[in-house]
Amino acid sequence: MQFPGWSVEGDKTGVKIIPQIFDETELSEASNWREAHQNEDSDLPHGYLDWEAAIADARRRLGLD
Repeated sequence: MQFPGWSVEGDKTGVKIIPQIFDETELSEASNWREAHQNEDSDLPHGYLDWEAAIADARRRLGLD
C-alpha cells in the first residue's frame, strides 16, 4: 500500500517540507506506522504521514521549539 505524507529536511538556515508517497516498508512499527524508519537519524530527512508531526519537526529544525 502507499500512503501520502511529507518529507522534512534542513536546519536552522532553512527547512523544506516536500510531499512524498510512502509504502509500508518505509514506515516504522515503533511509530504505529505513522513515521519513516529514517527518523531515528537526526541528520537525515524525516518522513511523516501526519501534517502536524511534519510541522513540529520543521519547527524543531528551525530552533523554534
